[in-house]
Amino acid sequence: MRSIFLLFFLISCAHSPKPKLSSAEAIRKIKIEGRGQARLNNAGQETTLSFESLFKGTQAWLLVLEVPFRGEEVIEVDFYHQKITSSFKLSHDPQFDQALSQLLRFMKSIRTLQCDEAFCDFEGERFFFIHQEGSFLIKKSFSKNKNIFIKSSRLTNTFFSKTELFLVSKDQGEKESKADFSLELIWSDVNN
Repeated sequence: MRSIFLLFFLISCAHSPKPKLSSAEAIRKIKIEGRGQARLNNAGQETTLSFESLFKGTQAWLLVLEVPFRGEEVIEVDFYHQKITSSFKLSHDPQFDQALSQLLRFMKSIRTLQCDEAFCDFEGERFFFIHQEGSFLIKKSFSKNKNIFIKSSRLTNTFFSKTELFLVSKDQGEKESKADFSLELIWSDVNN
């Protein structure tokens, strides 16, 4: 009889839900610097490649991609000029360049900001936090029908971590949103 109670206790402990991370804890776990494998989906064309990313001081974020049969390509998000320099054509919308630049500046500064559990104000703009099962999103609207997101998955201490950047637009009368651009980063140096 004791063994049945012990077995029931062990099973109930194993299936207890993990506590939900606060927005501040989840933000600290979002990774945007390091190296790993990437999947870039741009204008319907998907490419898988290796990458390394880093901040260039306070002026830019660099994403160095190792493209098969082409060599190294660099995407630079310039914070000062709010533009993206790349041989890849990422977007036809200059507002996207500004929104991505501001989102990455926000990510670099987030640890020093005082934020609410559901949102944070930065440079006169509001960034919203969305908790989902196993992931955490930061949303920034930059026009009436366009949003840019950064999403972090597997926030617990697993071997791999994933960060996604994506642009979503919604056409007039359209109920479903579509990703115009997405960059999925699978980090191989999670503990660094």
